[in-house]
Amino acid sequence: TWSAISSGDLHTCGIDNGELYCWGKDNFGQIGNGSAGSGDVEAPLRIGSSSTWSAISSGGDHTCGVDNGELYCWGRDNFGQIGNGSAGSGDVEAPLRIGSSSTWSAISSGDLHTCGIDNGELYCFGDNGFGQTQYKSNLNIPTLVIE
Repeated sequence: TWSAISSGDLHTCGIDNGELYCWGKDNFGQIGNGSAGSGDVEAPLRIGSSSTWSAISSGGDHTCGVDNGELYCWGRDNFGQIGNGSAGSGDVEAPLRIGSSSTWSAISSGDLHTCGIDNGELYCFGDNGFGQTQYKSNLNIPTLVIE
């Protein structure tokens, strides 16, 4: 009953029957179980109690997903790739809701950045060292990509 899977640098997350599972290295909170640095997770571990996850994407050391149309991100946040407006203030060890929208439909995480579709529009945030978010600086919150 698995519907989605995504592998990051050293971790993997997937959705089974709407439930979120993650496993692998957890040095920055990228697993989402609230205990970064407590050791590697060697088998799929259920994250939270929701059964309405629809999309998941594992970046380098962070993860983002869509649960009931809401965007959640967690893990390393050194370049704003979590999208919570506070890059460099510390890693996020459990799924954190990003913004107030409930119309997210897709998400894709790169090494240090993330992009997603909200209400049919493309948004990106995180590192922009190579133009991957279209802007000339790093973005700490989801920002509309202008055509």
